[in-house]
Amino acid sequence: QLESHEEYDIQVTWNGADASDSNGVYQVTFNSNAGEFAQVPGHSEQELAQRYLHVLPLVENSQIEGVYEWDWDDDSPRIVETTDASAISSLFMELEESRFSASMNSTSSEFDTIGPVVGDGHPTSIGDGPLDGIAVFMRDNFWQPFGISVTMQFLILGCIFGSIQGGSQGLARSLFGQMVPESRSAEFFGFFGFFGKVAALVGPVMYGVLAVAYDSRVGIASISILFISGTIMLRFVDVEAGIEAAQEEDRRIRGQSFSEE
Repeated sequence: QLESHEEYDIQVTWNGADASDSNGVYQVTFNSNAGEFAQVPGHSEQELAQRYLHVLPLVENSQIEGVYEWDWDDDSPRIVETTDASAISSLFMELEESRFSASMNSTSSEFDTIGPVVGDGHPTSIGDGPLDGIAVFMRDNFWQPFGISVTMQFLILGCIFGSIQGGSQGLARSLFGQMVPESRSAEFFGFFGFFGKVAALVGPVMYGVLAVAYDSRVGIASISILFISGTIMLRFVDVEAGIEAAQEEDRRIRGQSFSEE
């Protein structure tokens, strides 16, 4: 869940004292990490962008005519000022069925009815996907009770994967090296590298197909099949027998070499 105004894709701030303040304006900007509008002419997101060009910080794509993208002021998101309250209200309503989020920031309680909005297609929107029940369970029973923010969740996830995934590469080479005849190491490590390339292809393809067919959570879960199957297969690997077979093959090849000499 998004927790602060700055985490939303579209951020609207009313700088007046209250809704009737004639000097007040809406300041509209966007999160620097917000996704772009679909860069396809005629796409529904582009139609949305064109309807609200006067209230959103957008600029026409220099390479695609009639297509708009977020506008930057040097290295910072540009800010648009407007007094069109009806357009702001209408924008928030339309964003409910999009993949964007929006928040209204104001000291006046009169704006409490506007936003925040998290679109149905937003990455943080959960509840309708095949595996969303897992995310809902974790949120309700762990993340919210312990006050763990989305940022901290990603840091925890990164530490877990970093501590496992990095070491697994070195351990795989070390284990494989013990079970490979030294005299044929180039040949076997060629196979090792080849299967690494195959894995680099199979993983993204599995994720892409299932993410398009279902959602990103199903795509990520599908990758676990590779880890589980690999773990099961490793249980049947006799490392000691592999080391002995490699040493025996080395003795055989070296024995032939000496006899030929």
